[in-house]
This record gives sequence, C-alpha cells and structure tokens, in this order.
Amino acid sequence: MATDLTADGEGFLAVIIICPAIAVIATVLRMWCKAVTMKSGFQSFHLDDWGILATTITYLAAESAIYWGLFTGNRGMEIGEMTEDLMAAPSLDKLHRIENYLESLFIGNTIITLTFFLAKISVCLLYRRIFSTQPFRKLCLILMVISTMWFISATVTNLVTCIPIDSFWHRLKPGKCLNFNLFSLVIGIFDILIDVTILVLPVRAVLSLQLPTRTKAMVSGIFLLGGFAIITNILRVAYQYQPNGFYGKVLLRLSVATGSSSAEQ
Repeated sequence: MATDLTADGEGFLAVIIICPAIAVIATVLRMWCKAVTMKSGFQSFHLDDWGILATTITYLAAESAIYWGLFTGNRGMEIGEMTEDLMAAPSLDKLHRIENYLESLFIGNTIITLTFFLAKISVCLLYRRIFSTQPFRKLCLILMVISTMWFISATVTNLVTCIPIDSFWHRLKPGKCLNFNLFSLVIGIFDILIDVTILVLPVRAVLSLQLPTRTKAMVSGIFLLGGFAIITNILRVAYQYQPNGFYGKVLLRLSVATGSSSAEQ
C-alpha cells in the first residue's frame, strides 16, 4: 500500500505511525505505573490522568484522519502539486483525491484543536493537584479559562472557515472561505503563547521553594521537558504558514481545475 506514496509521503507515514505509538506507550506506562504504585486500581487516577487519556484518544483520532487523507488523497504531494497535476490532466480520480485530502485536513485540524485543549487542561489540573498554594492554584485556574476561550474561538472559527462547511473540500460548491493560511498562523501563535505560559508557571513556584539549588534545577528541568512539545509546535506553525502562498489562491486555482475536469467528464 505504501508503494503508492511519494518519498515525502513515506516519510510522513513513518511520522504518523511512530508519534502515535510513542503517545500510546507513554500513556499506558503512566496509567500502569500509577495503578501499580498506588495499589488502588482506578481509584488512584485523578482528573489529570483521565484528561491525558482523553488527549491520547483524540490525538489518535486526528492521526487516523490524516492517515486516511494520505492514502486516499495526497499520497505525500502538496496541495499546489496536486492542483498543477489536475490542471495538466483533469480526471475525476484526481479530483476525488484532492477532495479527500482537503476533507482529512479539515477533520484532522478540528480534532487536533480538541487534543491541544485537553492537554492544556490536563497539565493545569496536575499543577493544581501537586501545588497547594492558593495564588498558584488561581493562576492555573485562570490559564484553564484562557485555554477554554482559545479552544472555543479556534473551533468556531475553524467550523466557519468555509460557509457552507463542505465547500472547503467540495470546491465546485458555491461558498465563501476565510484566509485559512492566516487563520492557522494566528491560532498557532496563541496556542504557543499559552503553552509557554503553562510551561514556565511551575518553574517560578519551584524557584521560590526552600530547596537546594541543585534540587531546584532538577525539578525545574523536569517541568521544562515540555519545551520539546513547544519546539515542535513552533516548527509546525512555521511549516504551515506560507506568506507568499495564500491558501485561498490555491483553492481558487483548484476550483478552476475542478471546473475544467467536470466539463471534460
């Protein structure tokens, strides 16, 4: 099946297999270790544990959508390459592949927004459980509210990116679309800023404790391990944003191409 993929597609396939596998293994180990250590089964789990479990499940759902789009859609090609190919030799098969790819992007983007939100809430719940100072717990609550507002705004905006919704992938259907490229950039920046704030919040609390400097450094380092996720998020946003390639223009050219394809059929 992977023989249908381009070289980039095969590399992308490896990513969407390895990353979910790591997420599942980490989640299972966390649940297993906690159940064994506490020796009280499910009673040892807290809201943050269930939140991480929900995060992993939604992440797998998002990756499944991308997996479907990879094999039934782009096969590793960029949307611009698919459009050029369709315009050069129009066919219904190419048209359906582009539609599948765009639909997988929409579904995956919708679900992954929920995944990011659940991860933020889970981390804040963990902070509130292990830190007892009221000012710190209030800051966590504020971040949870901000994260919720970000999630609602991002989800609503995503759902109205194109009106009607399915005109995002059915390019022959009349509709109006927002600047998807700019939308992804703005949402991504706010997402990163919230993550950075959540990441550094416990470090400040740890540094204020009466502990040896070495111990403070070690504990702070544990919390800062989440910085890897922020780095990957920054790379993702930078990769998606193309200042000279407004996504709407690509979709406009796609509409012309699909119109030509339908006429020839």
